[in-house]
Amino acid sequence: GTPADPRQRPTFLAVAALRAQPFHQVPPQLARLMAESLLPIQRELESMRDLPRRSLRSHARGGDWAQLYLIEEGRWNADVCARCPTTTALLQQLPLCDCALGYAYFSTLEPGASIRPHYGASNVKLRLQLPLDVGVDDDGSRCEIVVGGERRSYREGRPLLLDDTYLHEVQHNGAQPRTVLLCDIWHPELTPVNIARIRSSIALATAGRAQQQQQPHHQHHRPTNNNNTDNNNNKSNNKSNNNIGSGDEDVSVKLPRSGPLSPESSPNGSPVVLPAEGRDVNVTDNSGVENVTDNSG
Repeated sequence: GTPADPRQRPTFLAVAALRAQPFHQVPPQLARLMAESLLPIQRELESMRDLPRRSLRSHARGGDWAQLYLIEEGRWNADVCARCPTTTALLQQLPLCDCALGYAYFSTLEPGASIRPHYGASNVKLRLQLPLDVGVDDDGSRCEIVVGGERRSYREGRPLLLDDTYLHEVQHNGAQPRTVLLCDIWHPELTPVNIARIRSSIALATAGRAQQQQQPHHQHHRPTNNNNTDNNNNKSNNKSNNNIGSGDEDVSVKLPRSGPLSPESSPNGSPVVLPAEGRDVNVTDNSGVENVTDNSG
């Protein structure tokens, strides 16, 4: 299986048959919840100016792009969360993508800067953005995000829900910095069984990466063995050791050699492909992905 829309190019994990569109409608109840939390979140953000940000200038053009993480690879940052209890409480009410693919952070883009076009990690999640300060005084047309060729203006307090496995970029031509709160939530069409299977797949990938990092350095650069017999034996062993369920489908997980499991820019090789419904999945370790970082708007 592949994503439903050929314009989607998830860099790490793909699930077939999920509804695919660049922008999704924000459920009214969620929109109200975020609107009610807007002012307290803005105050909390203002109170955290002293906290260091992570610069991703290399992924931007014309200025800096900084991030302050509340959740990174599914792990909560207790120090930051303690400084913003309202923001944390809001996130806890959402169907967060609670695995290594999940992030939540404040994203600030300098005036005149843009975020380079790129693809996200997986279509199992959607990215929710709450604009806190769009940095413009007009109708927002100078601060925009483009996803799959569709353009939306940032408006303060008006959340956007998007699928970042489409090619997307941000353009900010305002006079002041643009700051949004971003988080990853599960795709609404995934069932609890689907989500449990995906969590297991990601957990196995993370465990495999940790085992690789513990091996002697010279083993990390072994040449690829093209012998069909050896490949078949390896495939058989992986099936017996990494079976999530009882099925016999072979799905390859591409693991980074080092660094965070946050594949948001294009790695070498194809993404993982999982069925959308009702099939067991085997996971095998085919190492060889570049170390990449989360760099969605």
